[in-house]
Amino acid sequence: MGCFFFVNNIQAQPIEKIYINPKNPTIQKQTGFVDSIKFTPFESVTGISFNEFANVRLTEKYFLVTDYTAGFLYIYTKTGAFVKKINFKSQTNNLYPGYNAKTNEIVFFGNNNNYTLTSRDKVKIQLDWSNQHNLKYFKKYVIDLNDTSFAIKKAKPNQYDLIGASSLYADQYIQTKITTSPLYKDSTGYEFSIYENEKLVKNYFPYNRVNEPKFLFSEEEVSTTSSDGPNIAYLTRPYCDTVYKLVKGSVSPVYQLVMPVENSLPAIFFSDASVTKTERENFKRNNGWAFHQVHDFYENSRLIYTTISFFSHYEVFVYDKQTHTAYNATKIKGDPKQYNLSLLAGYNVIRSGNKFYKLLKADPLISFFKQNPDIAVPKELSALLQGNSDKNMPVVVEFTLKD
Repeated sequence: MGCFFFVNNIQAQPIEKIYINPKNPTIQKQTGFVDSIKFTPFESVTGISFNEFANVRLTEKYFLVTDYTAGFLYIYTKTGAFVKKINFKSQTNNLYPGYNAKTNEIVFFGNNNNYTLTSRDKVKIQLDWSNQHNLKYFKKYVIDLNDTSFAIKKAKPNQYDLIGASSLYADQYIQTKITTSPLYKDSTGYEFSIYENEKLVKNYFPYNRVNEPKFLFSEEEVSTTSSDGPNIAYLTRPYCDTVYKLVKGSVSPVYQLVMPVENSLPAIFFSDASVTKTERENFKRNNGWAFHQVHDFYENSRLIYTTISFFSHYEVFVYDKQTHTAYNATKIKGDPKQYNLSLLAGYNVIRSGNKFYKLLKADPLISFFKQNPDIAVPKELSALLQGNSDKNMPVVVEFTLKD
């Protein structure tokens, strides 16, 4: 599926195949996959209610909840105590907050709304990224989480911001953006590059950045997922069925996905550079189950947890290495042993190390224990179930995958 191995620094080794059928109807119990469930109820605060699409992430000292639709950030301690509500949309030009673990900052970076940048403009800026004049096209704000005022402050974009690089480990940053344009004089581009001290260290996966067929009329990106181990990450590429492991700068292919023919892309998708934008858009619209990319790849000794994007779908899968079977997470159901919660599917599952976190409202837990009085209530939820509890109170569920 558009994977090429003639790249520098690639270490050859046997590749294990993972067979996935996105429409596998098999239903499994969640207790076969999920372990060590713990709850952190957030302090109930008058006037705070999250949108259903709000998500939680773990920072060095806090839980950070982003409700982008409403334009608010909420900061809680790791024990659930409320710390701060931040109205960020009006102060940051609607930029989405990211978290830089290296600096322990919430970062807002994006285009300056006073300018309209075309794809062509963005390539021009990329080719001249050291030109300070280009800074006017962008906005950057930060919240230093080491400063308990949590003030939103303007910041100057740096070179890594302008080329879309993100932190990897130590002093290294990675550039993972992929685009094509006739503006490039040198046709050789790389899907994945490593920088150190603002200098290019290594390139991987060359492609024709003038007219590579599979990348025409779209902006793509290599997905990187951290591992439990130090200096280890997984790489997955657009339209490539191979999962790579990055260990201290050395890349090795470790897994290859095998899916039904209906999910495969035709050879012409990778070879026809004469395709028009309308033709490419129509193809994607008419082939919603065609494979696009692997994301969020995580594994322990027994299971693999990953998200796969198709042209019109995102699906989460759990792969059992012992039985060599992949299960669609929507078919993995909670049961009374795990309070009937569905934890593996959905957009708002995050991971830190070997622990997963999901943000829920208290309502399903309150209902469950009322309907099942014979089931013991976890001690961290005892206060939640006393009196007239707020059904909209946020609760973070922490869990691990079974080894």
